[in-house]
Amino acid sequence: MDRVRNYERLSGLLRPFIEGGRHGQKLAEVLEMLGQFTDDCFEWFDDGFSSGRLARSEMFPPEYVFDQINDIAQNDITMIQRVSITDGMPPELLRIVQFSEFWGRAVLGAAERAGWLQGRSMIFCYFDDDIQTRTAPYAHSCMISIPYAALWNPLHFLTISHEIGHFVHDHGRVDGVGIDEILGDAFQLLPAEMVVWAEEAFCDAFSMSVSGPMSAIQFQELMRSDPDIEPNRIGGFIGWASDNGQHIPSVMRPLAWAKMMALRGDAFAVEVFDRWLEIVDGRGGWPEFISSISNGNCIDIPVTEYTTLSLGLDMEKPLDVMLEYMVRFTDELSIPDMWLPYIESSETLADLELAYAEYVEGALSDFAPPDYAGAELTTKTFDELLPGWVDDGVLQDSEWLEVLHAGGWTKSRQHSERRKTKMALTTEEMQQIVAMVVAQPPALGMQPPALGMQPPALGMQPPYISKKPASAGLDPARLARIVAQAVAEVFD
Repeated sequence: MDRVRNYERLSGLLRPFIEGGRHGQKLAEVLEMLGQFTDDCFEWFDDGFSSGRLARSEMFPPEYVFDQINDIAQNDITMIQRVSITDGMPPELLRIVQFSEFWGRAVLGAAERAGWLQGRSMIFCYFDDDIQTRTAPYAHSCMISIPYAALWNPLHFLTISHEIGHFVHDHGRVDGVGIDEILGDAFQLLPAEMVVWAEEAFCDAFSMSVSGPMSAIQFQELMRSDPDIEPNRIGGFIGWASDNGQHIPSVMRPLAWAKMMALRGDAFAVEVFDRWLEIVDGRGGWPEFISSISNGNCIDIPVTEYTTLSLGLDMEKPLDVMLEYMVRFTDELSIPDMWLPYIESSETLADLELAYAEYVEGALSDFAPPDYAGAELTTKTFDELLPGWVDDGVLQDSEWLEVLHAGGWTKSRQHSERRKTKMALTTEEMQQIVAMVVAQPPALGMQPPALGMQPPALGMQPPYISKKPASAGLDPARLARIVAQAVAEVFD
């Protein structure tokens, strides 16, 4: 298959262009690792489908797999290019990027001091319209985009700490066990719709532990503008009172931050909580229900089933259980010394916000950009990510899809607080959606399907299951919108 070697050739073509910048040598190494990893991934799947070792799937043909690999490899190459071209930007903008890398290195230092990361991890930053991160299995590095608005809004730097949390989640280890594995085991008994929040909750706790109370203010500013929209299983934005199968609903997330601050004994917890209460009151108060995606269905659950609407923890509430665990898990982390003076000198939240702005203004004119010249870039080959059971006979699609997503290679790994998040679908889930579409073909002014309509062969559940009181029933208009969007995306 000719494409097996396309990325090796592409890496060679781009290397001279990449090598000229401030991180040129290291970026060229990342590019080379990406090329080799991609080629090995292509070859493993191509050989597997050709030999019959990988069972064919009606829903996920080989072309789907190869497209997935192509898409993510080209995405990563684009990010590497964006990092390299920042050197040609005006000095004031380049300074923002370098300060972002300086900030990221300080945050990573906290995880390294705790023994969670081995060696010196590398952070590469570039400009985009949003803050997001890309962690990849083939190189022990992290690429983070910075919004241009950081030029005048210093709060954006605080979000870097959360994004670094995703890198630590993916690459960090405690007593030899991966943090992602530890968290996966810790919350198995929690409600299914909450288990998917674990990584984001960890990143919030990590950010709070290494950046202090100002990071909570930044997330309040991010969350306060989220609209109250309808979630759906195919993909959708996180909403004010709804999740997207990944993030805690926006109205609850700053509450979770304040609870974790209180549990850590942070002196600003009460003021942070009161600040969010004022914002919530301005939007009509706490919602009665939270809409959440669980196992392909959208469910409504009373807010107070998740947590208490106060700083206190109730260990019979699943979100409070998760938050208490995250605080204990991140307890050994510490705020870098350079940030302690402005925090310790502040008595009120207003003092803190002013001191933070003054700190950033001073630091931007006097900091040392990270230099990776003498650092060694750690890598993982594709073969190292393969689980031991891949040689045990023929692999079904659910098994080789796990290999495809190993190490966060092709699954959603562009963590972002604002962007649309696409979620991978299993064969069973895709069959349910297709059956729903067949039973209710798209039409202008489409009516919701009858609630009793369930294709017996698939045992399909309606796309929206509610835990509201029986008298409330289902909102037909809402059901129609969810099904209509599913139809549009399946047949787009």
